Amino acid sequence: MVTDSQASQYPVGSPARTVVDRFNVAYTKLLNTLQDAFDGAPQSLDPAIESMYELNTLGGQVVGTADPVTGKQAAPSFEFVSG
Repeated sequence: MVTDSQASQYPVGSPARTVVDRFNVAYTKLLNTLQDAFDGAPQSLDPAIESMYELNTLGGQVVGTADPVTGKQAAPSFEFVSG
């Protein structure tokens, strides 16, 4: 498995980059919804829980995808995506 994974290390357009990018978007969504909940919007907890399940699914897809450069299994990079 790739260590110290970063999305930028996977070639753009590769299956590994695509799923790592999708994972990072879901990770950012989770962090944002948790922040909303802690900032006084408890209704944000349900979407946060849904995001956790999505991360679980995407995490499995990430580690099930080979890095085309190293041949190792890709790894989630847990990067916050702005914008």
